[in-house]
Amino acid sequence: MIIYIVSFFLIFISLFILFSLSRNDFILLRKNIPPSHIFNYAFVAIFTSFISGRVFYILDTRNFFILNPISFFHLFRFPGFQLEGAFVGGALILFLMIKDRVALFRIYDIFFLSFFPFFSLSLFLNPLANLLAFKIVLVIASLVLFKVFLDSHKEYI
Repeated sequence: MIIYIVSFFLIFISLFILFSLSRNDFILLRKNIPPSHIFNYAFVAIFTSFISGRVFYILDTRNFFILNPISFFHLFRFPGFQLEGAFVGGALILFLMIKDRVALFRIYDIFFLSFFPFFSLSLFLNPLANLLAFKIVLVIASLVLFKVFLDSHKEYI
């Protein structure tokens, strides 16, 4: 139960960071992309990430009885979520929704920076993260991705 409360709190913090990053971004203003579009993308991406994370979990554990729509959304009785599926689903729906391909990496940059606290904590809450070596690899990989997306804005200047 506490994991769901922490998850909603982290999503709220991530949306606040998304608001503060997209509000005065000169690249998005120059490309005529208002912050309301960014929030529309965010809510659709969060919903799609939830669905793709559940589907990836069902395919991974082969619990196909959870595909029933009532069981699919009943997280307290049938818990389970796969983080990799959530990030793949969110990135894929952003790629399909964004019409201006020039600003695609900048929008990915803003989304990754804003959802970085949620990403980092969810990696540590992963059951595979009990191994110290796995935690070290996850931290290094997330910092490398953070650096790549942080430097992606240099293409637009």
